[in-house]
Amino acid sequence: MASLLEWGLAAFLIWTAYQRLTLVWHNFGLDARIYINATQAWLTGSDPWLAGPPGFQFNATPPTLLAMLPFAILPGDLGAAVFMGTCVAAAIYVIRTLRLPWYWLFFLPVVEGVWSGNPNIVVVAAILVGLPWLGALFKLYALIPILTDRRALATAIVVLGVTAPLVPWLQFAREAQTILGHHASQNSEAVGAWEVPILLIPTAIALLALPRREAAWLAVPTLWPVAPLSYGTFILPVANPLFAIFVSSDRKGLSSIAVILYAIWRHELALKTYATRAIRTISTKRRVVESQEPAPGPPSLNR
Repeated sequence: MASLLEWGLAAFLIWTAYQRLTLVWHNFGLDARIYINATQAWLTGSDPWLAGPPGFQFNATPPTLLAMLPFAILPGDLGAAVFMGTCVAAAIYVIRTLRLPWYWLFFLPVVEGVWSGNPNIVVVAAILVGLPWLGALFKLYALIPILTDRRALATAIVVLGVTAPLVPWLQFAREAQTILGHHASQNSEAVGAWEVPILLIPTAIALLALPRREAAWLAVPTLWPVAPLSYGTFILPVANPLFAIFVSSDRKGLSSIAVILYAIWRHELALKTYATRAIRTISTKRRVVESQEPAPGPPSLNR
């Protein structure tokens, strides 16, 4: 039965990935080109937030420029090709490290992110490999999953602080409103709780009810503003069939609904576990008391 369910889940993930790719086929390598064009513009003294393929602009934070530097200095389209290869390698590494079944490679956020060359899967891999500071350079929200690891968080913050003078933070601050506008317009298919405001409070409560490490990973795709589908890669360390089904969709708010349902399930499981332990404890104490009661002696012969 378990094998049948796994094959069913595998077929579902492959089918949804295929269906999605037929819609975003033209986006092959799009994000990689945006990030590399922006970094190249920064290196030549131009405005990185005006760079990108026609109709698209770079809208990430300044440290991303530093993270993309090794790819931007490569000639021609080689930088984009190498970075996309890095995304593929990162996806394989994450799935193997987390010991997930092979079909999670077809998890829609992974497929869409790798197809467009989005850094999110690289961020997850960097955190898992023990380089959270590198993940934070690529994406500032990489700090959220490491909130429960003080040493990793401190290291990442130090690296961000040391490298701050190297990247155009002041320019970013001056253009912040325009950059945020571009981010919102280019991610009109965002799927997080902010797209369905009625889900914000239930999602926050659900995250608070979960173990801190799990909540830290799940906060990015659910509560980060304007979270597109590729942010769902941060769910992988907490992967389960519920997330595979709900997050493999571009329907707004489904990732948050999945987190709410997952928190309810975890809560009920914890209650059942607590009740079972309580019953066992009571039974054990009863047996101990009964074993300590004196055995009845022989009947007295005196009358």
